[in-house]
Amino acid sequence: MERAFRLVYILAIVAFLALLGISIGGLWDANVVWDDSYMFVRYADHFLAGQGISWNPGEGPVYGLTSLGYFLVIVLFRALLPGQAALTAMLASLSGALVFIILMFILLGRAIPAGGKAKQAIRFFIIGSLGLSIDPWRVHCLDGMDTTFALAWLTLYFLIAKWRQQAPRPAGAVIMGIVGGLSYWARPDLCLYAGLIPLVMLVLERDRRARKLSVLTLVITGALTGGGDVVLILVFPHFPAAPVLCQEPVGLRRLFRAAVSVPSHHGTADFHVGLLVLLRPDRA
Repeated sequence: MERAFRLVYILAIVAFLALLGISIGGLWDANVVWDDSYMFVRYADHFLAGQGISWNPGEGPVYGLTSLGYFLVIVLFRALLPGQAALTAMLASLSGALVFIILMFILLGRAIPAGGKAKQAIRFFIIGSLGLSIDPWRVHCLDGMDTTFALAWLTLYFLIAKWRQQAPRPAGAVIMGIVGGLSYWARPDLCLYAGLIPLVMLVLERDRRARKLSVLTLVITGALTGGGDVVLILVFPHFPAAPVLCQEPVGLRRLFRAAVSVPSHHGTADFHVGLLVLLRPDRA
């Protein structure tokens, strides 16, 4: 029975990937690229021309991007494809989608607790949720925006967190703290996850040594997030500290809504299931 479930699961993955590939191929057109993605391309052009991260040449650095991490991806593709603005944006978001899918399936293999039918049910639910969201997914694979990059970063963080939980060592806590602290640069709204997950692990873990490691992760995450804020303030003269919190009076509410929307808005319900699985203490 286990072998039959595994075969059906593999076939479901193949079917999902084939359907996604066909959908992306049918949508492959420069018209699908969002206007906002060309902002990344414009910044990349000026950066490659030696003007720094500036909106207009000669005006100095300007903080106008939602993700400096994704900006580096755009810079890479722009350097390889000069004169191909739309293709640069499409390949940048598509690369994030491919990395996300690979990391997601690794997470499915490692984070879901063994348990026969229950494990298979969770897997099929996640594959099914992705299959039902093919239409928005194919758009975000090609729209040139940083959505897929943010999802890939968040999945990587989940994998590291699960590894730290299963093998409570200082190295894991440090790596988790570094990736969590750099989440601000991947996309500011991911900071909610970078703070929430180690905090919940601290509360749920029974072993005293493991709880100390969670504290270490939180300290490193906070230090890197705050340090990154200081760097941005120094580099960008008009940079607003904690920009996501300053955009409207109910900033904390907006931050929570934005962070929740990263996985849910695009049909990836697997993140909410995965989060519950991740935070479930392993039992013998």
